[in-house]
Amino acid sequence: MDKHYDLIILGGGCAGLSLALRLAELGEQSPTTLIIEKRPAYSNDRTWCFWDEGNPALTECADHTWSSFKVQLGDKQLVKNCSKNPYVMISAQTFYTRAIQNITANAKRCRLNHDESVLAVIKQASQTWRITTNMGVYTANHVIDTRPASQISDDMSVLWQSFIGFEIEASQDLFDAQQFTLMDIDQSFKNGLGFTYVLPVTPNRALIEYTVFCEQAMSAGSLQPYLDVALSQYTNHADYKVLRKECGQLPMGNQTVKQSDDSSYIFAGLYAGAARPSSGYAFQRIQGWAKLCAQSWVEHQSFIPAPKDAALTAIMDDIFLHVLKSNPDAAATLFFSFFSKAKLISTIRFLSDHPTLTDLGSIILSMPTVLFLKSLPSFLKKRVSMSLHVSIFKSTK
Repeated sequence: MDKHYDLIILGGGCAGLSLALRLAELGEQSPTTLIIEKRPAYSNDRTWCFWDEGNPALTECADHTWSSFKVQLGDKQLVKNCSKNPYVMISAQTFYTRAIQNITANAKRCRLNHDESVLAVIKQASQTWRITTNMGVYTANHVIDTRPASQISDDMSVLWQSFIGFEIEASQDLFDAQQFTLMDIDQSFKNGLGFTYVLPVTPNRALIEYTVFCEQAMSAGSLQPYLDVALSQYTNHADYKVLRKECGQLPMGNQTVKQSDDSSYIFAGLYAGAARPSSGYAFQRIQGWAKLCAQSWVEHQSFIPAPKDAALTAIMDDIFLHVLKSNPDAAATLFFSFFSKAKLISTIRFLSDHPTLTDLGSIILSMPTVLFLKSLPSFLKKRVSMSLHVSIFKSTK
């Protein structure tokens, strides 16, 4: 027999669980919800980080915070005090545990199914959705699809952020647990930007990650040699054990953002605009969308897709990615200039999605002028081409 829900969420990752958490806060007003997750169980396989801007709802489950950070380029080093806006880390284990606890507490109205794969999704004549899985058949008034792309190709995004990281425990104290390394830029990496990212949580334990921004999505195997070098550098060849591993590919400037013409079927998550194009940060954006979705349910009994970025911010991200793609060998200088010249509060607000006009001015002035002017003609040509394509597409619909 079919089981009917107000809402079925396809995919129980960060976006799906964040929405479920927000809806659970509505109590008896919350929609009856089913979350379908294909993984048999959750593991501590990733971390989410962001700058604390005084939102307790985002920081209450933080695993660690840092009051300063550094950016390194060869023998040049920047150290920034961010104590007014600490950098926050939430581990997958902490986030998933909290989500499951809240879902369990709201068991009458919300259910999470693990180890279940979606086989078909069909809109019925009754205007409800019929979802067939390997475990059964369900119907729903609304569907929110947060599943990642089944496979990725390089042309799906302007650039890709690929990474591999090991959380290690060393045999001796090596780290300052109050300071993290945002970027230790690898000058030997070609055709893009390669850098080491270090999040120390105790004097002898840290997540050490190697990240690449480039046109191709890189596999964990191809990144492993770079991580090995970083591990040797940051442990100074001391003995250590690997506690866990994480890896992935994030779209930067997703060119195939999923959209739906049916307001009762919404795409959400990384491949529907959750990640900030110029940085890959997604956690805060997802939380903001989940909050808006919960409000929409209370007020209209409906849900909404992720809001579009402010026009000026979107244009700046587009220009930034275009410059990086057109000038991969200049990426190291570009990022170091960004962090050394822009005001820290402007940088934080820009990366956190709500810069003021003054902040945007500070960011623009921090960029290498010659490099941007050189890339401007090709950027404008691309924008005109895209506008013509959209106009032609709309006229043929």
